[in-house]
Amino acid sequence: MAFAPLLIATVIYAADSGRWTLMWVAAALLAGVKEDQIPILTAFGLYLISRGERWRGAVLAVSTAVAFFVVVLIVIPAFSDSGQYGYTGAFGDAVRRPWAIPAMLVTRP
Repeated sequence: MAFAPLLIATVIYAADSGRWTLMWVAAALLAGVKEDQIPILTAFGLYLISRGERWRGAVLAVSTAVAFFVVVLIVIPAFSDSGQYGYTGAFGDAVRRPWAIPAMLVTRP
């Protein structure tokens, strides 16, 4: 987890300077750090779309959104003794009702 801030900074720097290979490598590494880092990349993909990098931003946003749900709903439960994702404190409501995520971003919990 100690590398997460460095990887986030690297993703931002690489995208800002147009070093796309570095951005993709840093994004992949960040997604592998911990599941709660993946939504940061989804938001960054939306930022890239708004900045005019529509294709790269869309690929990043969609792939990381899919990766988040695969990790939370399939990968982590497969390795859990209970067969469930036991850390829903931060993302529990989003996992149960993903269609409500846009409203969750602008309303108080």
